[in-house]
Amino acid sequence: MSLITRFLAVAATALALVAAPAAQAQTLNFSTSNGGDGSWAIINPYTNTFQITGTNNGAYNSVSLLTTTAPLAGVLNFSWDYLTHDVDGAAYDRAGYYLNGDYYQLSNNGGTVSQSGLGSLSLLAGDVFGFYINATDGIAGAATLTVSLTGFTQAVPEPETAALMMAGLLALGIARRRRA
Repeated sequence: MSLITRFLAVAATALALVAAPAAQAQTLNFSTSNGGDGSWAIINPYTNTFQITGTNNGAYNSVSLLTTTAPLAGVLNFSWDYLTHDVDGAAYDRAGYYLNGDYYQLSNNGGTVSQSGLGSLSLLAGDVFGFYINATDGIAGAATLTVSLTGFTQAVPEPETAALMMAGLLALGIARRRRA
């Protein structure tokens, strides 16, 4: 069972980026803008690895975007590998992550055609997040972004929230004891 599948099975304690094929339609949204021919695929469901391929059909400034919604607050850790086949280099196929309508670039415009790194996203429940490739020229070779989700740490409740939960459990215990 993959990391994400386990998280979802335990009271939705993680993010559903890479799930069982039947759940993909419910949890993932993929789009390409400006008529682009970008795509995505699960590379390895056991290591929570997927790949996004950017546009290469001449669609200028086309964004290939894979998103989902965070069911819980926490930190998502990931590793990423970027490779562009664009003869003009990395500046024409930018890659990164998406969070609530904003794009954050991971790849280095002046970097080599092959780049990699580690990242993390601090998420709140309901945040829309994902990963993207922006093919600014849409020609001369596509880029790929391979992402492996390496862990999710659920946010620890604030002391006030924890105290309120404990008070509620105490009240339930007292009410149950009075019944008996």
